[in-house]
Amino acid sequence: MILAALQLSAGESNSLIGKHKSHTGVPEHGHQAPGTSKDLRSVSSLLMSTGDVQYNGSFYFFYDTSVYTYSHGRAYSPIEGWMYDTLTSATYDTTSGVFTNSSRSIQYFDGSDHDTAILIQNWNTGTNTWDNYQLQINHYNAAAYIDTITILAWSGSWVNSFLAFYTYDANNNRTQELYQSWSSSAWVNNNLTEYNFNAAGYDTLSTYFNWSTAQAIWDTNRHSIFTYDAQNNEISETDQMYVSPGVWSNTAQTQYSNFIYPHDPAEELDLSSFGGSNPFDTIQGILYNYTTDGFPLIQQTENYTAGSFSVQPGNYIQRYHYIQDSTVGIAAVSADNVKLYPNPTTGTCHLSLTSALADDGTLAVTDLTGRTVKTITLSGSETTFQTGDMSAGMYLCTISSGSKTICTKKLLVE
Repeated sequence: MILAALQLSAGESNSLIGKHKSHTGVPEHGHQAPGTSKDLRSVSSLLMSTGDVQYNGSFYFFYDTSVYTYSHGRAYSPIEGWMYDTLTSATYDTTSGVFTNSSRSIQYFDGSDHDTAILIQNWNTGTNTWDNYQLQINHYNAAAYIDTITILAWSGSWVNSFLAFYTYDANNNRTQELYQSWSSSAWVNNNLTEYNFNAAGYDTLSTYFNWSTAQAIWDTNRHSIFTYDAQNNEISETDQMYVSPGVWSNTAQTQYSNFIYPHDPAEELDLSSFGGSNPFDTIQGILYNYTTDGFPLIQQTENYTAGSFSVQPGNYIQRYHYIQDSTVGIAAVSADNVKLYPNPTTGTCHLSLTSALADDGTLAVTDLTGRTVKTITLSGSETTFQTGDMSAGMYLCTISSGSKTICTKKLLVE
């Protein structure tokens, strides 16, 4: 088996773009509202690097690398993803056998660990220095979700490039993304995305529009349809192009199966539709392997030909490397992701989490003197407890996962 024979060192990693990965290096499955937590898993390790090799038909060769660096105590947040300070990517030169810097991404965080800016630089081989390329500035709303992103391009100085506006519903589901580009001296519409959600807060339909300057209207371009199983694992994504009013033509489909961790499949099938045909034609498969915390260890692609899967030129193996750090754990989750209701309460109270905790969860209820009056083991994403035996007054409810505190909320008992 190729996977068993291939080993990469901790310094060998991969660019994450265009290979079914999120920008954080973790595959994204289950299209929950952007900016909201899909799970509250904890982690005692840091993603240090990823390694990618490609098959050219006779042997595997290194392709590119990515190495992550962090500030002390910062690791993975279910909202922000991997909160690295710097991601440095390099490309492998098959002739010289060495890696050459290609680009790097530097993230800046505020006191709440929200990334407020991302600086992208490219490596200048002539001067052996990093040249500015793009700057992303994130602005957060009162609920601590990104509502505006400004993209600046470097041209001797920072100049306007793109602008994004995000709209949310009452449950903080991102319902719309509006993108504008800078033209001469004004922002002009570029494209628009609208999201629809099921009761669990997962995207079921994403519709994409392009701006028609001539007609000054939004033209429907395409959409993606997402389906889920009973555990809200995404099992398929179907992409269709808009042909004419009421008519959609299939273009591609992705199918996920064999979930070994919530929202993380062990297998993925990529299918294409030629000429809008249905059923789809299978073109590629991807196999995933995860750590016990549910983070990826290996991804391997195989092409589908003549009714079976096999490794073909262009296929790759992706490996992720971690380092254990007992001082690093889950980042504090925004209070908006933990619901305590009714509040005030007169008897029965409910604690609702975005999803089930990865580790054993605990709810500790203390009065304002610091005395613990209740300790409750959390079960799944919804826990109900009684307050009838508690005196009227204000209490602090601290939710923990393993040894890490997630957040503390106030509860008023009447």
